Amino acid sequence: MTIPFPGPGESPAGESPSPTPDSLVAHLKEKGATGLTLAGAHLVGQDLTGVDLSGVDLSGADLSRASLQGVCLAGANLSGATLFQTCLDETELLGVNLLGANLQECSAARASFGHANLKEATLMGAKLQEASFTGANLQGADLRLADLSNARMRECDLSRALLNQCELAGADLGGSIVDHAVFDEAHLRQTRLADLRSFDASRWIAVRFQQMDFVGAHLLRRHIMD
Repeated sequence: MTIPFPGPGESPAGESPSPTPDSLVAHLKEKGATGLTLAGAHLVGQDLTGVDLSGVDLSGADLSRASLQGVCLAGANLSGATLFQTCLDETELLGVNLLGANLQECSAARASFGHANLKEATLMGAKLQEASFTGANLQGADLRLADLSNARMRECDLSRALLNQCELAGADLGGSIVDHAVFDEAHLRQTRLADLRSFDASRWIAVRFQQMDFVGAHLLRRHIMD
């Protein structure tokens, strides 16, 4: 079932009013999201904890400042969605499509983004401590000022990603592609960088190093230091 979502307070002429955000959330909590298409939904500030949104179409939806803590979004379509300052702590986002989504300043500590599509997504200033991005597509993603401390980012595609002033203490980027990625002024303390690919085209200006682990990354060490 597709639910129409005109702008807030609007209803197409001759049609019954669209559900309010509150009534929609009540429906989701009572009956679930099975069979619903929530593309373009206006759910700003809503509490969606406990709702199973796996596989749901939320493309273009506005979930700014909403709470999705611990929610299952596996396989959902959130392409072009807005999740500004949204709470995604411990949320399951395995295989989610977040192409071009805005996750600026979201909180997604310990969330799972494994094999998600985050191409061209904005995560500037996001709190991503201990999050898992294993196998995720982060091509062209904006991660400037994000906190990725202790994040698992093994075998990601970070081509053209912006990681300026990122906190990467304790993060594991092993085996990731960093072709033309920018790490200027990033903080790398005990960060694991073994087997990084295409690092010779990446940029590491004024990077802060402390107790770095260059095991399996000797050529990278020379590239950064030079």
